[in-house]
Amino acid sequence: MMNKAKPTYQLGAAQFLLTHADPEFSQVLDRLLPRSHAPNSVQTTVCDIQMGLSFDIAEVLRQIIAQHVGCLLIQSASMVSPQGRRVLISGAPGSGKTTLSIALALRHGWKVIADDMTIINTRDNKIIGFAAPFNLFPGTRKLLSEIGIALPGFILREWYPLSTFTAEPSYEARFETWLHLDQSPDMGEFSCTQISKSDQTRKILSTSNLLSVRGTDRFMECVPESHCFSFRGGSLSERLEKTLELAL
Repeated sequence: MMNKAKPTYQLGAAQFLLTHADPEFSQVLDRLLPRSHAPNSVQTTVCDIQMGLSFDIAEVLRQIIAQHVGCLLIQSASMVSPQGRRVLISGAPGSGKTTLSIALALRHGWKVIADDMTIINTRDNKIIGFAAPFNLFPGTRKLLSEIGIALPGFILREWYPLSTFTAEPSYEARFETWLHLDQSPDMGEFSCTQISKSDQTRKILSTSNLLSVRGTDRFMECVPESHCFSFRGGSLSERLEKTLELAL
């Protein structure tokens, strides 16, 4: 039976407890993970995440993502501008999704629906907010510092809680703009290429479950054909400026 004394957290549609013998690591998780506003709700199954002796925060997130059975999973950031325009930012790990998301949030007041994994409930065509903490790759802090953004309060050297950057927990699965990052920032001259929605979708097949989950056709309706773009190279400033331009 689950320990009622343990805090109940929520990421996406999953309420969960964490089983861990190390109290110090439990305190770290408590600083990073959002508490459930309706713990032990009769409508929601509370799952028990077994960590054993692992101190791997990424493993916690993998187990929570696995709870979203039947949902469309896309390795991408989902952002909302102050004007309410939604932007999907896809790309392989290390392509700069988190760096760009943090810059949009801190410098321009954007909100984060999800930083690294966009989850879409294909039954009602809603984006499920996934307020997992920012996971910073090596070099992220340097890129941000170059445009005057300093992030205090890192946890375990690479994790940063979303806290006030979090958007509303549920949005209709519709994006005004879709950006795909083909390379990490500072890898050559910046280019932005308009691309067809079909070609853009092919770019994310290896970092999504589009081929195995129903709802792909509905996803293709989520973004206007004329608002799909691919970024290559460039500085963070160039990427940021172009994103703001395209999101108008």
